[in-house]
Amino acid sequence: MLNTIITFMLISGSLFDLIPFIDPPHWNPSWPIFKDNPQFMPVWKGYGDWCPPSQGPHGGIDFDASVITDSILAPNDFGGYSGDIYIDPLNPDPGYMMCFLESLDDDYGWGLGHLKILDPNAEQFHYPTYIYAKRPMAPAQPPTGAHIWRHVHLSWVPKLDPDPTTNLIGLFNPFDYLQAPAGYDETGFSHIPYVDNRSNYGMWFTLDQIEEPLNFPGGLSALKDFQNRIYGVVDIVARPYSHPVGSPFETRCGVRSVSHNILRQNPYNGSYNTISGDIYGARTLVSFDG
Repeated sequence: MLNTIITFMLISGSLFDLIPFIDPPHWNPSWPIFKDNPQFMPVWKGYGDWCPPSQGPHGGIDFDASVITDSILAPNDFGGYSGDIYIDPLNPDPGYMMCFLESLDDDYGWGLGHLKILDPNAEQFHYPTYIYAKRPMAPAQPPTGAHIWRHVHLSWVPKLDPDPTTNLIGLFNPFDYLQAPAGYDETGFSHIPYVDNRSNYGMWFTLDQIEEPLNFPGGLSALKDFQNRIYGVVDIVARPYSHPVGSPFETRCGVRSVSHNILRQNPYNGSYNTISGDIYGARTLVSFDG
């Protein structure tokens, strides 16, 4: 019997639109994010990542600002406008959210969250003030109370009354619009804690609709044996990741889709070849393109 394996392809950089609405992003935020640090900053929390239950999946991307004290720049690289600021009066620790508009006719714009604004009455923070390209706005909010990590949140928000940073809205993934440079992140499959013994990274195959290892007929040892001879209708357990280069512990860039090919192994030389045809051709397991 010829052995078959499934290989996966990852496309990093974006996830999915949760809620379509009448004013989707129509301009792109731009680098750099910090005034005196023009580097491409690593992501601390990605779009769709785990958040406290009250917030649901993370509705934007958070850039690490733990060692940055200078001003955050406006995301527009053209002349735009302030869409106003917002802070939650019942929970001011996370700081301010500010909306940036391309046009005064826009209802939505890119928002920067967790800003430390010392004078919230200053003109530049309020609608309809003109904001020149990459204007320095304010530093990131330092750790305060429940706000335990200094970072900047980027998301698509409504003007005049941006959602507070403690009630994130996840309408669009910023990495669909903020171009990540080549080499920004790396993709792969991470250790699966409840099955993997760390000698086998990537994925596990299990019988259809049996997701818990202890429910596999014969238990965990039988599940491990099943990896060497896969047959029938199966489920695939995988944990794809995308992390910024140089930040191996931050798997936060976001995986856009997971696809696979079925390969056939030559029993004589161990090489693998693709199997053509609609049945065994390339397939997408999951896509977050909307």
